[in-house]
Amino acid sequence: MSTPNGHSPRLSAYQVGAWHSDGDSHGPQCSANGEFCFLCAFRETGEDDDICADTKAMIRIMVAQSKELPVIVEAVHSTYNNNIRADITHRLPGGAVVTAPEWTKTSIQTHLVFSTEFAGLFANVVTHIHQSLIMHLNARLVRPDGSVDDDNRKALIDTVTSLQKWNRDKK
Repeated sequence: MSTPNGHSPRLSAYQVGAWHSDGDSHGPQCSANGEFCFLCAFRETGEDDDICADTKAMIRIMVAQSKELPVIVEAVHSTYNNNIRADITHRLPGGAVVTAPEWTKTSIQTHLVFSTEFAGLFANVVTHIHQSLIMHLNARLVRPDGSVDDDNRKALIDTVTSLQKWNRDKK
């Protein structure tokens, strides 16, 4: 699809209006991706047996321990399926009620990465990305003949420098 001037139509990178003026559901953030999200659909109650608050507390503990995102996602997914899912219902926008709605790992990850309620999680993810790149580049740094691949060396130095700057700037 293109506009009269031949360009592709543009969509917002982040939906801010409840009316979703440029589409029903799009965008990377949890509220616009169209999947069920337990943490978006339910709120903390303040009661002693608050499953939402308990889930968020578990996530915050894991973030404080700098656990990797897939480990946190797996723990949340397991906790939801084993302790929460069977006891909840969710009303869809059209009014239909879903019993024990599925909360996918993709939806969990989306909420964790795009919400700002878990301080430090995004910084941990950026650090883990840098570390992965550094290890990948390091593994390709020396050729089988023992010579250094200069492109990979430069990329490695740039990535290490970027991580150092990231760590300085986030303080």
